[in-house]
Amino acid sequence: NTFNEEQIKKDVENAQEISDIVIVSCHWGVEGDTEPQPFQKKYAKYLADLGVDMIIGTHTHTLQPVEWIEGKDGHKTLVAYSLGNFVSGMLEEETQLGGMLSCDFRKEGNECLIENVVVTPLMNHYEAGDSHNVYDTRKNFTVYRLKDYTEELAKKHALQGYDGITISLDEMKKKVKERVAEDIQIDM
Repeated sequence: NTFNEEQIKKDVENAQEISDIVIVSCHWGVEGDTEPQPFQKKYAKYLADLGVDMIIGTHTHTLQPVEWIEGKDGHKTLVAYSLGNFVSGMLEEETQLGGMLSCDFRKEGNECLIENVVVTPLMNHYEAGDSHNVYDTRKNFTVYRLKDYTEELAKKHALQGYDGITISLDEMKKKVKERVAEDIQIDM
């Protein structure tokens, strides 16, 4: 569906009638952006105001902020504007960093709570093929938890040195810390 407020409201109301938790996935944003666009923020707030519990965004191929936002009546909504790529052969540094989101749902009376929210940062990894030209061949595609990724692996990444790119673990960890709200646990 397109972003039509009237249709979204109907869909959310229908989901709330039959569900304990409402999770919405939004295909939005600008590819390559690491910060949400005003459009994303507007609709995240609209969904929070409707009482959606969680929003998981896609499309940008980058890790964007993960945070809680407040809707009307104090309702809290967990928003992952984009978790980036899970597996990728893209050629931009930002598209190598992604994340997995985990949490617990707990029902307390008529209320359902989202607890123990954890973002596990991921690192896409691939190596240059025999031609050593990143455009010609890429091989050994793997996804690592960022906490398991090593400097040795980073040195082998096909993008290391390509087009001025430096794959740095410290820089990747810094990006994660900047994009994940302080009240959300990071497993790294």
